[in-house]
Amino acid sequence: MNNLSIRDVIKFSKAYFRSVERELVREGRGRKPIYPYWLIFTLIAIKEIFNLSYRKLEEIAKRILKQHEVPDFSTIFYRMSRIPIEVLKGFLEYLGKMCSKIFLNGHKSHLILIGDGTCFTYNDKRICRNGKKSSRYVRCFALGVVLPNNKVCILTVEAGNENDSENSLAKKAIERIDIDFTGSKFFVGDRLYGFDLEFLRKLDEEGITPVCKIDTYLSQRYESDRKVYRDSYELWKVEIYPKRSLIESVFGVLKRGNYRRLNLKNSAIAERCVIVRFILWNIRLLVKFIFVIYYKVLNLTTYKSNFQTVSIISLHCW
Repeated sequence: MNNLSIRDVIKFSKAYFRSVERELVREGRGRKPIYPYWLIFTLIAIKEIFNLSYRKLEEIAKRILKQHEVPDFSTIFYRMSRIPIEVLKGFLEYLGKMCSKIFLNGHKSHLILIGDGTCFTYNDKRICRNGKKSSRYVRCFALGVVLPNNKVCILTVEAGNENDSENSLAKKAIERIDIDFTGSKFFVGDRLYGFDLEFLRKLDEEGITPVCKIDTYLSQRYESDRKVYRDSYELWKVEIYPKRSLIESVFGVLKRGNYRRLNLKNSAIAERCVIVRFILWNIRLLVKFIFVIYYKVLNLTTYKSNFQTVSIISLHCW
């Protein structure tokens, strides 16, 4: 993620947070915050891109954001813990809709959703039942859509602590998605989701066909449901099920090298930083592919990564 430009992060964050800033100020109490939300998000992004401590973040941010007033490290910590997590999810879903509208416009007769869970550890310890200490972690479920270039755009993420179930996070993520797509929709997941018949029925209610390996040890009273889902898997296991590995590549990028462990100790901030990592993945997709595609299509003589171009393209596709 260190090849992502901070300038692009600033432009995307300004565009989103300025649209929701009135609601954020209205919900809060007291005076308007001195430091805007887009600046706080940019600081979180810089922290995650370069894997910095709070003190080092203050020092680096003052060099990068010379035109803006940067808060001290204690204020950064406080504002990071107070930024609403639903706003970050809304930012992720905003970018996810933008990606899906641009990339899937006229390219797909069916939509492939991929879901999987992973964990991000951070610098805190918990005492287990046997008395030993182990690292704490954030458990999350990411739901993405497969793009024509075999990349995955993240639509939504549900994050929780180590005590949260991956299936419960997956159910919340399925309820949050809102895609205007008239064709067939498929969900690809591993064997874990084949154990949960309630989750499979939830997909049916949303009009999504599950393509998962179904548990063969379900109770006999669920035999009819089990047969339907197993037939669906057998029908699509060659064409669609192999796409499941694509989301693992996303996790591999977000946890590569020094990014495997979050450089913090607060659980609330850890959940927010995990969502920010997926937001940066979507921004990276937009910056890396949109301009190249439209540069080739429009045969532009000069090419420049400009957010205004993205805005015009997005409005046209919407």
